[in-house]
Amino acid sequence: MQRPRILVVSRNAAALSAVCECLDQAGLRTITAGSAAAAEVAATDLRTEAILLDLGDGRADEARRLAGALRRLGDARPIVAALAPAEDTAIPDGVFDLVIRRPCHPHQVCARMQEALRLGVQAAEARLRRRTLTDLGVKLPPEPEPDRQKLAVLFVGSADPSFMHLRSALSAADVDVMAAFTSFTAFDYLHDRIFHAVVLGALQGVEPAFTICSAMRRNTRLFHVPALLLVDNSRFDAVDEAFARGASDIISSSAPAAETRDRILSLAAERQRGIALRNAFDQVRDPAVLDRPTGLFNRDVFAAHLRRMAEWSDHSGKPLSLAVIRVQPSVFSEKPPAPAALDSARKQFGLMLRHLTRSEDFAARLDSGVYVVAMPATSVEEARAAAERIRSAAECAAYDGGGDGGVRIALQLSCVELGGGESGARLLKRGVDGLSRARTAPRAESAAS
Repeated sequence: MQRPRILVVSRNAAALSAVCECLDQAGLRTITAGSAAAAEVAATDLRTEAILLDLGDGRADEARRLAGALRRLGDARPIVAALAPAEDTAIPDGVFDLVIRRPCHPHQVCARMQEALRLGVQAAEARLRRRTLTDLGVKLPPEPEPDRQKLAVLFVGSADPSFMHLRSALSAADVDVMAAFTSFTAFDYLHDRIFHAVVLGALQGVEPAFTICSAMRRNTRLFHVPALLLVDNSRFDAVDEAFARGASDIISSSAPAAETRDRILSLAAERQRGIALRNAFDQVRDPAVLDRPTGLFNRDVFAAHLRRMAEWSDHSGKPLSLAVIRVQPSVFSEKPPAPAALDSARKQFGLMLRHLTRSEDFAARLDSGVYVVAMPATSVEEARAAAERIRSAAECAAYDGGGDGGVRIALQLSCVELGGGESGARLLKRGVDGLSRARTAPRAESAAS
């Protein structure tokens, strides 16, 4: 049976059944506990990845104590999220990793938990990379301080009283608010500077806001920027569609200023943390550990870091998977490429690979045409899906073969997951051995090695 990933703590578990069902459907299997004492035991024994604490049943102090106790687990502690009541309940800073305020849609809770888990994995992987490079004698700059940049929020819509209400609420929190009164202006702003959240006015009609929201979710640069809809709750009846389009939250135009502020700031701070983590990953890309032709990590650094990733996987209970990739000429090429042209195409693929993987994925070049991607907190099924996405992008691209014209490539794939007690070196050997089997296997079978 699949290990539970999220522990839901509430005296009234039935009230959160829709939330649990949504999390389960998203692959975040849940388990419930009715008390903080039971939750602490379950979190330790089951090594759940996150805990969702219901603060709406009068146990805020108990929940705070539980959050503090879980911090003693160190790097292996779960993400601690609070589901706060609708009323203006004061929640001290630094107690919970994130706070989700009611009213909230089950899909909204699910999206926030998925993002929190993603950021948690990224933070752990960024720390591991610093340790690996330090052990290898690489001189790194000091760890970056928490991002103190002023939060910036973009409002998209007409300059009506609701906008003035929003700007007043955020200005009091020292947030920089910029307004765009058309969608064209909005995307100009979004591509010119960094915003930590976007508020989409939907008081005069939902379609423009839905269109912008959907466009943001199709854009890799804007995918993780929170998008909040400002609506008239007395007339708005498209909640399910809003979250299906990628909305992060829904704000009522009649909500108190404090609620509006807290909902926006919670998501904006989450985005700010994501930007800081991206900068932390960039900081450890020291030229001494990179493969110069591709910008990926080199083979020796990969071997050293994979050992640490395997140890973290065993310690945290999270999976670790590898995708090993061999680049070869496509069988659909008109003629076999010259060796120099093929070598050039392989290096071009390596340059592309970095942009086809997540920040937390550790990609390296093992040999002239062999690459590997280590994916933390990723099952082998998820790794296969990611590898197929890489294959689809790579095999559709055109590669410059110099004087020999264009080169078409094909990828052989081997995906494996770390087993209990297995070392990183053994995992890599299994992945590489899988390429030998893939060489002679039919195309449909090669991804299942």
